[in-house]
Amino acid sequence: MVKHLPAPLLSALTGLVLLINLLTTIVPFFAVTLAKFVVPLPAWRRRCSATLVHFAEGWIDRNSRILAATQPIRWDVRGLEGLSPQRWYLVLSNRPLGVPSVDDRRNCPDTRLLAL
Repeated sequence: MVKHLPAPLLSALTGLVLLINLLTTIVPFFAVTLAKFVVPLPAWRRRCSATLVHFAEGWIDRNSRILAATQPIRWDVRGLEGLSPQRWYLVLSNRPLGVPSVDDRRNCPDTRLLAL
């Protein structure tokens, strides 16, 4: 439904929704980051770290859903056979679209990726 809007309107709508997603995520994210920095207890910091990961993964998931709902993206993903969910991977992209495409966990389910 939304994908059939004129391109300038669709772009503005997508950007606005992505901005709202960012702003609603960044405030609690920085609040937990500050709390983690201020309280020096190891157990507290571990809990804060888990919460920060939860915030980041939620933000990525919402971004992926927003893009899927507003952009006609067709994925052609290959070479995932050797990836392990127990390992971390550093992904570098020379294109701005590379990071959102890697962040979309539907492309690499249960795999930890750090995309730069």
